[in-house]
Amino acid sequence: IKSRRKDPEEGLLPVCGMLAGPKGGALGYDHCAPISGELIWARPPRCDCLLFNAQECKGKIVVARRGGTDFNHKLRVVQDAGAVGLVVVGWDEKEAKYMRPICSLTLGPQDGADLPDRLRDLQVHIPVVYMLKKLEIGLHVGSECFLHFDAKSPPGWKGGAV
Repeated sequence: IKSRRKDPEEGLLPVCGMLAGPKGGALGYDHCAPISGELIWARPPRCDCLLFNAQECKGKIVVARRGGTDFNHKLRVVQDAGAVGLVVVGWDEKEAKYMRPICSLTLGPQDGADLPDRLRDLQVHIPVVYMLKKLEIGLHVGSECFLHFDAKSPPGWKGGAV
């Protein structure tokens, strides 16, 4: 990944914020605020159950793989672990650019018989973004990360970078 900075340990990886809102209601990006934190991979990486490494995720930006379960489920278990942000990495190596709509989160009551009652109502408290699979190579577990959003994103989008 080419970097605009002289330090080869730093780079800007583009991401796209996920929309969130109640079922059938207006969607927005209110939860997409800048954050800093250490990167850590979710275990299991698809967040399809409570995280095995929940204790280590507290206060960190969690990276998860797309697939295995819906985005709402991923967010619920990552937020429950105390993470400050969630980066969902795509699975398709051929995905060349961000397409709209990428994905969205549905607030309110949720299904999930496999989850505790406290996770049956989804509210978004942390920024959630999507990243193309081809950019994953730029993510380094344990590195400090700054997730920010572009004030000049096109209408209906919330672009940013890690």
